[in-house]
Amino acid sequence: MEYFAPRSLELVDCTVELENLTRLDLSNVLALHRDCDPGICSLHSRAASLLGIAHGPAPARRHPRLPNH
Repeated sequence: MEYFAPRSLELVDCTVELENLTRLDLSNVLALHRDCDPGICSLHSRAASLLGIAHGPAPARRHPRLPNH
């Protein structure tokens, strides 16, 4: 079954089958879902994967070592 993106991509569900969306729709969906909880929404990482964009959490920042006192 082919999926057609709604006119308002804000309505795209976090579990939509992305393989049937165009690259432009994927980019828009990716931007709209970037702040979703990854435990609930797998759409962001799936869209990034289909677009060939590295995804996942940003690398942890390392704090400078404090000298021992």
